[in-house]
Amino acid sequence: MIRDTAAVIATAIGGILLLGAIVLGGWAAGWWFRAQDAQIGGQVSRGSYEFQQSRMDALSGQIADLTRITGQINGADPEQAAQLKAQRLAEAQQACRTARDITQPDPSEASWRDANCTAGAVSAASTYNN
Repeated sequence: MIRDTAAVIATAIGGILLLGAIVLGGWAAGWWFRAQDAQIGGQVSRGSYEFQQSRMDALSGQIADLTRITGQINGADPEQAAQLKAQRLAEAQQACRTARDITQPDPSEASWRDANCTAGAVSAASTYNN
């Protein structure tokens, strides 16, 4: 009789532990599935027309700003030119990050990116490093 009671208690505890493991595993799997869903959602959003268009518009504005700053550097005294070059490099870094997000840039933006960016950062060969 005592052995039967001990077996029933051990079976009940084992069942409770098994049920707890299943619940904990399901909870962890739920987190994993939500993370995967968020990642896929982010990829879809980055590929959307609105996102791509906004990135292309931003890049066009950034390239125009870089051209404007280059013109200011040409007419500035040496101290001011050094500050403007630092500003231009920072803005070129931002433009390269923007360009990295564009999957199908128009030809002028693609050539700008190819000439100035590597892996989302200003390349060593870029004129913005001078």
